[in-house]
Amino acid sequence: MTQASFLKEASLCGQHAAKFAWAKYQRLILPSGLIAQAARETGYGQHTCGKASDGQPARNYFGMKASSRWKGRSTTLLDTPEVRGGVERRERHGFRAYDSMEESFFDAARNLCTNVVYKKALDILAEGSPLDSILWVPPRGLTMRLPRWQAYLRSIGARWATDPKYAEALIDLVVK
Repeated sequence: MTQASFLKEASLCGQHAAKFAWAKYQRLILPSGLIAQAARETGYGQHTCGKASDGQPARNYFGMKASSRWKGRSTTLLDTPEVRGGVERRERHGFRAYDSMEESFFDAARNLCTNVVYKKALDILAEGSPLDSILWVPPRGLTMRLPRWQAYLRSIGARWATDPKYAEALIDLVVK
């Protein structure tokens, strides 16, 4: 998959997933945020968590792990880099597997809308235009004034991945 073909397909999936989030949960999520996450997690579609245990491609565009509650298809255990206490190390995890890119995007949207750890991010968007400037109070560090969409991505990034630079990477991808 080329970067251009990834972006074309991911753009459609991001729009559909955002419409799904609004229709099912009445929550606003940014398609550009989903696209940036998928690009960051997969290297523009090059690494989608390998193959599921049934031998089919996993098509996991968000690095969604398969916990014991996950009832769908999953991958065999894969080594993945995780940052714990500021130290990167390799851990083994099973990942969710999907039948399509769109299914992966919908699951990511569902996770954002239903997992309480993302409530702050969703509330940031619900309170005004994504382009409005707001005071952002990060978990650690200094309060700063940011566009609402950046505060939304920083809030998601603080919880989605263990990489402390994840949110900045998402913002850089959206700006590109």
